Amino acid sequence: MNTIWLIASGTFGEAMRRKVLLIFLFAGLAIILMGVAFAGLATQARDLTVTKSLGLGVISLAGVFISVILYITLIPQEIERRTIYSILSKPVQRYQFLCGKFLGGLMTVLLNIALMGMVFILLVAAKQWFQYGLNPGPAVLAISKGILMIFFQMTLLGAVAMFFSVFLSPFVNFFLTFAVWLLGNASSLTEALADPGNDPTHPKSAFVVGIFKVLHVVIPNFANYNIQNPIINPHEHITNEPIYIAWNILYAIVYTAILLTVGSLIFDKREV
Repeated sequence: MNTIWLIASGTFGEAMRRKVLLIFLFAGLAIILMGVAFAGLATQARDLTVTKSLGLGVISLAGVFISVILYITLIPQEIERRTIYSILSKPVQRYQFLCGKFLGGLMTVLLNIALMGMVFILLVAAKQWFQYGLNPGPAVLAISKGILMIFFQMTLLGAVAMFFSVFLSPFVNFFLTFAVWLLGNASSLTEALADPGNDPTHPKSAFVVGIFKVLHVVIPNFANYNIQNPIINPHEHITNEPIYIAWNILYAIVYTAILLTVGSLIFDKREV
């Protein structure tokens, strides 16, 4: 565990010095600031909805770019610099190297999301209290849940990018990871296409239905983590929110563990 932590801390320190990630962080903060300021042009009833949706959307989108750009380069960068040879020549197992890299990347993503989230929460709380004289507690709680879900969505996305980085180039990995993210956010569509239907006059091909069933099961369901955004999911109603959140957090952890395990097995067989 100490070996994994040493690799993770080194990865975190190096990642935080990458200018391209800082660009997305500061761009996200700037858009959040402007969004909260201009959302006041709407009516009070719409203000929180617009502000919440915009803020969570910006944090999510910035998190996607930060996660993908970071994770697709973690392993290829070490191979290109040839530093991986000096690391693996020491008593470091390949699974420890992979897990350390993933954990370091996750710490970087967590810090970026936390910074954007804290700024967003403070702005919304101040707006609710000073502009409308309302208790900011309910709004802050709802936004905090949304930020928590975004973090675990990025954990899942980072695991996908890390898995592909074991055997794909960063260029191919970038587009493939984004494709998986888009499909995962359209899980309701793949679920509908996987339904054979009951209309005998318009039967669906069993082969096509089978393909979409596999896609629906294999592709991570990223859409479940957008539930706190009232514009993306305006009609969603959760009966038991704590169980729903806990279930999706568990889903992200288990899916991430599976991807890292399979990725470690592939990485162990690869010649670097």
